[in-house]
Amino acid sequence: MIAYIFLGQSYLAKQRFTKFTENIQNTDAIHEKLIHSKNTELVLYPKDIPELEAQIKEIFVQKDWNL
Repeated sequence: MIAYIFLGQSYLAKQRFTKFTENIQNTDAIHEKLIHSKNTELVLYPKDIPELEAQIKEIFVQKDWNL
């Protein structure tokens, strides 16, 4: 489960979330760890998957992100 709260224009929020889900699906290292976590009911945090943490920072944290 992923929760995302965005303050501002909803179109930009949808674009960012779409980009995030596409990156997860297209990055084997992230996708495989998330599937393993789901299958084993292991709770993961962004710091557990450095690639995921980098994606979160790049897409959601940086103020100058452009589509």
